Amino acid sequence: MRRLEPLLISARPDVVLVVGDVNSTLGAALTAVKLGIRVVHVEAGLRSFDRAMPEEIKPRADRRHLGPALRHRGGRPKEPRA
Repeated sequence: MRRLEPLLISARPDVVLVVGDVNSTLGAALTAVKLGIRVVHVEAGLRSFDRAMPEEIKPRADRRHLGPALRHRGGRPKEPRA
């Protein structure tokens, strides 16, 4: 995050595209959000909502979720209340 922030400040992108559910994805998304840059999240799979999976317990900083199913286009699926 410390190395990405100066790059984003210098490049001044309109949007940051992040892929997957790894820690670097979360770090890049948080850095972009901190700088007021829109984030687009591309994920190959659909949400399982299984809180036992590491991918499901990370905070979601993304602004837009692009899933493979038509029903998921246009935004993230609704999150169940914890």
